[in-house]
Amino acid sequence: MENFIDLIIAWRDDYGVTPLVLAGGGIIGLIFGVFAERSDFCSRMALVHLMDGTWRRNSSSLLIVLIAMLSALVAVQSAVYMGMDGVDQSVSHEGDLRLGGIVIGSMLFGMGMVLARGCVSRLLVLSGRGNSRAMITIVFLGLVAWSSISGVLAAPRLTLAGLGSISFEANHGHVISGIIGLGLVLAIVVLWPYRRDFKLSDAIAPLVIGGLVLAGFFVTSVIGADDFDPVPVEGLRFLQPLTETLSYWAYASALPLKFGLGVVGGTVLGAAVSAFISGRSKIESFENAPHPLQYLSGALLMGFGGVVSGGCTIGWMLNNAATGHLGVGLAIVGYILGYKITHAGLMPFGRRQSAPQF
Repeated sequence: MENFIDLIIAWRDDYGVTPLVLAGGGIIGLIFGVFAERSDFCSRMALVHLMDGTWRRNSSSLLIVLIAMLSALVAVQSAVYMGMDGVDQSVSHEGDLRLGGIVIGSMLFGMGMVLARGCVSRLLVLSGRGNSRAMITIVFLGLVAWSSISGVLAAPRLTLAGLGSISFEANHGHVISGIIGLGLVLAIVVLWPYRRDFKLSDAIAPLVIGGLVLAGFFVTSVIGADDFDPVPVEGLRFLQPLTETLSYWAYASALPLKFGLGVVGGTVLGAAVSAFISGRSKIESFENAPHPLQYLSGALLMGFGGVVSGGCTIGWMLNNAATGHLGVGLAIVGYILGYKITHAGLMPFGRRQSAPQF
């Protein structure tokens, strides 16, 4: 292992931090895109099956998400136990714990996820398949998130995000991770007897997806640990990288290449390659689909809500759960509330529809 680290340091000295971190993000995104496309990894679908009471006959979507979460947690905590530094310094652990902001933001994100029929990572994968609805939705979502970070929506975002802030110490992450891990194991045990088409080999994809969280931390905390050009430590997330990608498209001459650009670009490319090989590539538009305003409404809520809460479903359920963030439970509660509100008919287009999955 020491020889490998020495090799990484030598490469970093020869080529610089930025190219290596960008390439690392691209490889991680490429692998995620392939396995997410092949397995139909979808947090929204898992939430829908859990909440509408069909989880017994549709346990596969839930098992895929739960196994990915457990894989990420075990991988990251094992690496920390063996001496890997920097995980507790990740961007997700910066600042206070914003109780109200996490719940409200995740609730809005959950509402948007239901309306847009996919979370950020799922929309990127569907874009790789050729789904123009997903392409339009993801671009609008990214613009809203960008505006929520530094544009006209920043003021209301800051107000909501700051609600219920308390001091948060990240040094108890291993205890929280243990509790989360126990809950995940119990959930998988409960669901396992109800599996139908889910075979043991189907667990490979979520195991790999979970392992990519550790890969992200390795790239940013080890390869990116340069004294003169440090890289923000992060694992695997998609909302902030999406805004960074749009920012770079607009201001490429003034902005540096970042880890997130590689993740987003690699994900779309990986999904496109996987879909092409499997014969699932297909150009789709809004024909025989819900009204376009449903997707744009969902993108608006996800973009704003995700920034308020501090992340997307991958960011909270895989990345932050793996590092033992105390807000994971609050985020999941918010997603459930968002689903409930949308399907109670309190939001436009919120009723169940006979439209295709996306």
